Amino acid sequence: MHFYGCKSLVSIHIPDSVTEIGSSAFSYCVSLASIHIPGSVTEIGEDAFYDHHPHLTIYGTPGSYVEEYAKRFKIKLEAE
Repeated sequence: MHFYGCKSLVSIHIPDSVTEIGSSAFSYCVSLASIHIPGSVTEIGEDAFYDHHPHLTIYGTPGSYVEEYAKRFKIKLEAE
C-alpha cells in the first residue's frame, strides 16, 4: 500500500489485515492529518511518513509497535 505524494488524502483507517507499512508509504502526503493503525501492524518503514502534515496524529493501541514508532519519530499518538 503506497500513497506516496498524495496531496488530497486527509484521513485513512488501515484495516486489521495489514501487518506492515512500507518505507515511503505516506511520504509527502502533506494533507494527511490522521491515520488509524491497528495493533496488527508490527513493522513501519523508517520513512513511511517523511515530510508529513505538521499536525499528523496516529491513532493506535497503547503498548503496541505503533506507539513505539510514533514516539521514535515524534508523531502525536492518540489511544484508539
